[in-house]
Amino acid sequence: MRLNQKKALVLVIDIQERLLPVISNKEEVEKNTQILLEGADILSLPIVFSEQYPRGLGSTVGSLEKWIREDNLYEKTSFSLMDDLKKPMESLFSQGRNQFIISGIESHVCVYQTARDLLELGKEVIIAYDAVGSRKDDNSQWALKSLQSLGALVLPVETILFDLQRRSDTASFKSVSKLIK
Repeated sequence: MRLNQKKALVLVIDIQERLLPVISNKEEVEKNTQILLEGADILSLPIVFSEQYPRGLGSTVGSLEKWIREDNLYEKTSFSLMDDLKKPMESLFSQGRNQFIISGIESHVCVYQTARDLLELGKEVIIAYDAVGSRKDDNSQWALKSLQSLGALVLPVETILFDLQRRSDTASFKSVSKLIK
């Protein structure tokens, strides 16, 4: 599976005010999600945010707000985006978007169920392992191993961004390179 800017998009799952503080690798998840989103902007990738029951768990954390627009933030109560957000997701499919780069929390619940459902639909799933997390590291590690066995790629943000670039002689390469340093 080779990443393609015309087919890829970024899903940011439930990185919310009351959830993030209890995640074991919260600083890494937040920092690498910011890098991923900056890269997505440079490469003109669509970004989709979900919030799990925001009345109880709060909004997406402030450090990610600058990437939220009226048309890319969705509220849900189901763990998988494919349950509550079927229509917006199908709209993305119809635009040729079939590579889903996933960041978010928790790895073993909402990230896992969304990724599994996308894989079952024949979509390509790329988990940014350094931009996902759970309250317990073991839960995250086992979820990632399981998703990998189902066919997901499990890669660091840096690999994802450079795979999307493919070359060092592009206009966006320097900008993306600066994000990684």
